[in-house]
Amino acid sequence: MSQQPQGGRILSSGIVSDLQINGVKAILEGTRVPVKVILVDLSQGMSVQEICEEYDLTEEQVKNAFNYAAALVP
Repeated sequence: MSQQPQGGRILSSGIVSDLQINGVKAILEGTRVPVKVILVDLSQGMSVQEICEEYDLTEEQVKNAFNYAAALVP
């Protein structure tokens, strides 16, 4: 069974919501970076590598954000 982050819940692989960090907004696990920020940066032309460098993330973390967002689209 997955361990629930303190004060929050697991939304998807590598994605959590934590009331103590960013309310109920989805963030990358182990960071304070909201999924929405990753998606906005991508839509504004940043590459995955640039996003990784900007927020000190791995490519896997960024892909987790994409997968989470994609799962929300019917």
